Amino acid sequence: MIDRSRRRLHFCLRPTTIGVIAIVSTGAFLILPLVALICVIAGGFAYVGCVLAMMLLGLAGGLLAIVGGIALIAGLLGGGSEANGGGVVVGGIGLAGVALHGHWNKPVCAAGEAALARCSEAAELLTMQVFIGHNVYLWSWSVLVIATTCALAVLATIGVLRCEAIVKARLLGIQYTCPTDHERGVPYFRCPKCSTLIRDLTPSPYGIFRACCATCQTELPTLDLLGRLALPKVCRHCSADLVHPAIGKERELHIGFVGAQSSGKTTLMIVSLWQVVQQFASKYGLRVEFADNQQQKTLHDFVGHLESGARLAKTASMARPRAFNVALHTAKGPGGLIYLYDVAGEDFTEEARMSGHRFHRFVDGLVLVIDPFAEALARPSQARAIDRNAWSEVNPAATDVASVFQPFVNRLEQQMNVSAEGMFPIPIAVVVTKMGAMSQTPWTGIAQKRSSAVPVNSCRQGSGEPASVGKKPSSPIREFLLDLGLANLVLGLETRFRRVAYFTTSAIEELPSASRAPAPPRAAVPLLWLFQQAGAIPTAPSAGAGSTTAKSQKAAKQPSQDSQKRRSPAAA
Repeated sequence: MIDRSRRRLHFCLRPTTIGVIAIVSTGAFLILPLVALICVIAGGFAYVGCVLAMMLLGLAGGLLAIVGGIALIAGLLGGGSEANGGGVVVGGIGLAGVALHGHWNKPVCAAGEAALARCSEAAELLTMQVFIGHNVYLWSWSVLVIATTCALAVLATIGVLRCEAIVKARLLGIQYTCPTDHERGVPYFRCPKCSTLIRDLTPSPYGIFRACCATCQTELPTLDLLGRLALPKVCRHCSADLVHPAIGKERELHIGFVGAQSSGKTTLMIVSLWQVVQQFASKYGLRVEFADNQQQKTLHDFVGHLESGARLAKTASMARPRAFNVALHTAKGPGGLIYLYDVAGEDFTEEARMSGHRFHRFVDGLVLVIDPFAEALARPSQARAIDRNAWSEVNPAATDVASVFQPFVNRLEQQMNVSAEGMFPIPIAVVVTKMGAMSQTPWTGIAQKRSSAVPVNSCRQGSGEPASVGKKPSSPIREFLLDLGLANLVLGLETRFRRVAYFTTSAIEELPSASRAPAPPRAAVPLLWLFQQAGAIPTAPSAGAGSTTAKSQKAAKQPSQDSQKRRSPAAA
């Protein structure tokens, strides 16, 4: 966590700062009224003192005169000469006091009244003319008001800056989605110096633009704009490392692959991504960025494995499938950080097994993979027309597409909060795979049409409106699906999804091989179409784009070179 000691607290928010300023403002407000009150009290004391002094002088003189008279009378009656003398003295003093009281009473009382009047005038001057007349009672609080305003401004600035992630998500479509658990939210960060996990690296009273690591005191940026995303990132929900450098910098595009087990989803994803890097990146002016060298090597290994003629291992069933991340940077479009989700086919057969597929809440496009051989197996009349020797080569999907599509749609309705009659606001690319083996089937004609049926930039899209499956115009691929007995599927697709496009591919045949020339690159077309629907890439190839970056070229050529090296001993 960040350093939250008192010395790191913002100056305007420190209790001592507010306390001292409050004392100063209170003192400035009370000083003049207190001085005026003291003046009034002093004048009152002066007047009362004068009056009391005269009263005491007159009272003392009268008492002494009475005592002296009593003493004189007593002396005369008793015949004591000393008593007579004492009485005369005391009486004289008393009479003198009375005389002084009569002489000084008015002047002394007048002086007291004058002192009281002067003090009252001074108090009135301080209160009415200075304190009120010059608005001292207002500006005496100005320091406290300024300090409070500064504190509120600091808090407001912190609040506004904390909305950075919300603004990026709403205006730019930039999120912080974890590819492991599909959760979103500003990640935690690690200190680059001591690797301490910092869960609160955000604008706060302990650092608006920069905060210090509590462990090593390294200053760290608190905003993405200031370089926070350059720090190591960790998912705040599952603690997985977010290694792709584009997370939090680029808008996200989430694409899910849907299909039965062994329908060719993984092969299609790998080959299509490889074709984007190798052949389409230069045409569209794209720069492809992988998460790290290990992810790039993983793609190379998969492609090399396919080029050697081997099959990819079955996708393991996972509660939360991990996304494959790759960033597309383009000068003529926003580009984006692509999340490709390859889910085990058996997970689609039961809604409960899809409970962990949380990425469906915000998926931007889908690729529905259809294995025509699995559809033929589901219909005995068609299966009898297929050469049985082809089964071992094509490895048909375990179930037909209907067994996958309906449970998936039911789950998607829950995830995206769409009613049973509603339309999903996302495009879907329908891909018929394994078309290279169509020569073994009665539908070999579709294999001849596929190279011209689906141009890269003019794919036939479903209207997304309720309509009969016989509605014209239609694409050859769509007609092929109807002939295959998938009329209900086609109708469901075109009534439930905003846009539908149909594609065919034979991903394996589109890879280089020592025994044959590669087929035209079609595996990447569905991905490119989905990228275009999301506005991530231009709708047409760049006229001036003639070459990829050196990094992309190296990434594109490496699989073919590696596979040739692996095949050369066998060829010899």
